[in-house]
Amino acid sequence: MGNVSLKGLFRKIGKERGKSNEDRFFEVFKGYRVPSEFPPWFSGIQKSTREQDYFRRIDAVALTNDVGKIYLQIKSSKGGVKKFEEHQKKHPRPEWIFPIIIRSTDTDVEIAKNTRRVLSQARQEILKHRNRSNYN
Repeated sequence: MGNVSLKGLFRKIGKERGKSNEDRFFEVFKGYRVPSEFPPWFSGIQKSTREQDYFRRIDAVALTNDVGKIYLQIKSSKGGVKKFEEHQKKHPRPEWIFPIIIRSTDTDVEIAKNTRRVLSQARQEILKHRNRSNYN
């Protein structure tokens, strides 16, 4: 019985850590704030709707001027990303959802830099897919 309650405790701590990291992420982009070092195609971040979060596992929506919305799943560790990616393979979705790691030790500058990197990679992947689709 001890293992079951210990597992539950770790799960609860993990969820609380994840929620705290999500809150910090949104604080960086509060009020559609766009950091000055972000590219011109980026226009802001918004929280997902309850439906997006619960049913589609989307935490954040990045708004762009050229590829539309980029969906993000915020994780606290590489292990969390791995579990998310395994779930995505088992339960494919029509939209692409890109994981981003936000750690409790990350500064606002690190969160912004990491977000810019993930969004740039996601955008490139979307553009490549569109280009391949146009030539088929």
